[in-house]
Amino acid sequence: MKRYLSSLCFLLIAAVQIIGHYTGWGIFAWGMTVVFLLLGAYFTKYLKKPERA
Repeated sequence: MKRYLSSLCFLLIAAVQIIGHYTGWGIFAWGMTVVFLLLGAYFTKYLKKPERA
């Protein structure tokens, strides 16, 4: 499950920015973007490593 959290965080960044643009959240949207970016970067260590052929 943890390997999917990185992709989910990056997807949520896009959603927060789109919603923030239309609702005028401003600094709250940017704050959530930074949080999701840090979480997404943290969870990249759980992604599958490519197999060497």
